[in-house]
Amino acid sequence: MVGTSSYLEVSAGEARLEVGATGYSPAVWGSAVNPASKQLLLGLAFEGLHVGPVRLRTDVGNTRSQRAGVRRGLLARLGARR
Repeated sequence: MVGTSSYLEVSAGEARLEVGATGYSPAVWGSAVNPASKQLLLGLAFEGLHVGPVRLRTDVGNTRSQRAGVRRGLLARLGARR
């Protein structure tokens, strides 16, 4: 197992959720694992669960993930905005 990524703060009544609670082995940091898992979670959220707003959450102190998402264009490719 290389890690996990899941939904947080699911609000069925408001048809919204957050994607977060991600933890991966350092062996896969910077690889295709995280972007692929985020794309799967987002696809399920929009196409399967029919939610509206989806937030991607990182801990305020997790600047490494925040920089990686911006630097690698992951956030823009996913249609995210700050």
